[in-house]
Amino acid sequence: APSPPPLSGVPRVLLRKAALTLKGAVYLVLSRDKVSSSALRRTIDPAELEPSRVTREVRLIFVRHGESVWNLVFNRGFG
Repeated sequence: APSPPPLSGVPRVLLRKAALTLKGAVYLVLSRDKVSSSALRRTIDPAELEPSRVTREVRLIFVRHGESVWNLVFNRGFG
């Protein structure tokens, strides 16, 4: 595991996190990605939807890796 950063780097890290938080807040306020509360409450009637048809079928295969250090640390005592 990597060693923690020295205490001399803490102000720089805090300043970076504060800048990212401010950038996110400004984006949230000025963004045009707005959703009204009435749009959130609106439900879709399935009868109004057009029936869809499958145009192409895709097979997706997930491959799980073996046991990792994360599993060893966080699943200890549960398996």
